[in-house]
Amino acid sequence: MTAALKAYHPLDMDWSAEQLAVLDRIAGWRRKRFPPFLTLGGFAGTGKSTVVAYLAETWGADAAVCAFTGKAASVLRQKGVSRASTLHSLMYVPVEDAYGKLRFCKRPFIDAQVIIVDEASMVSRKLHNDLLSFIVPILYAGDHGQLEPFETDGFHLMANPELRLEKIHRQAEDNPILRLATAFREGRHGTVFEAVRNGWKDRTGRLRFERLSNRGCLDGQVICGFNKRRHAINKLIRERRRIRGNLPVVNETLLCLQNNQDWGIYNGQQVTVLHVGTMSRFLELTVLTEDGRTITLPCLPEQFGRNKLDHKDRKIALFDFGYCLTAHKAQGSEWDDVTVIEEICDKWDARRWRYTAATRARNKLVYCW
Repeated sequence: MTAALKAYHPLDMDWSAEQLAVLDRIAGWRRKRFPPFLTLGGFAGTGKSTVVAYLAETWGADAAVCAFTGKAASVLRQKGVSRASTLHSLMYVPVEDAYGKLRFCKRPFIDAQVIIVDEASMVSRKLHNDLLSFIVPILYAGDHGQLEPFETDGFHLMANPELRLEKIHRQAEDNPILRLATAFREGRHGTVFEAVRNGWKDRTGRLRFERLSNRGCLDGQVICGFNKRRHAINKLIRERRRIRGNLPVVNETLLCLQNNQDWGIYNGQQVTVLHVGTMSRFLELTVLTEDGRTITLPCLPEQFGRNKLDHKDRKIALFDFGYCLTAHKAQGSEWDDVTVIEEICDKWDARRWRYTAATRARNKLVYCW
């Protein structure tokens, strides 16, 4: 162990050789403060989140810690990083305009000596450039086995991370969900099955998603491949919950389809409806975001149940129902209970798709194809 590591790691930590090597490289990078950012990739089960949480604790108040989604920030808080926030709340601050409406503007500075960004595979070119403008060293961490991010004009921070964690830990190997996800990533396949943390049940035969609803499998988050199937599943779940009409009601989960810095919302974000009002030909929705913010914004009613419309007015928010997401939109988030309806095509890597979809589940996964 090098002198840097002795100062950097408590000796009672059960680090793997791979983790120690990564932590040593990170320690040297932080001392030099160059290059301006460093990328750390880690497959599911390699201890990436543990490394991030440990760095956040070790660096203390010197480090600003965030993640792309509210769910990912919540995972960091559960691991002991109580100050973990979303990337957007770290970078942007609400400002009231002349009409009393809140808009989100980039902060003039971030009071930190280093920034840690988890789930960095979802960071767009614009967010990356905005972060660099604070002139604070940035450690990006993400899973380099996942799908490429959507709508990033070829920009992908985790495409070739400088540091990598790829050895699956023994305790993670005992998790059937991670075993299946690893098999997918390595190009191996399995059978239709139901997995929970304490074991799995192999099932034979091909299941249609209409039959899944009778088994309670659509009560959690559903993930599929294409928008056509997504719309069908959202419609099915709303019918089962006896929700009438094509517009959202209070307590429904919605999916944001378009970034908007003014409101601090982003493509792929989920929100919960608190109130539905009307304003001329638009809906006025009050929603609760994953990071606890309450926002009121005008919303395009004809967007619900359809693919994203080509709507030019950036002052109008675009949302759809969020019971089912495509795997691309689900990146960066986790749920306790997940059902995956496999849909593969030539437009994306099948191994990455399966791996990304499977690793969205924390406790229970139903995967069918």
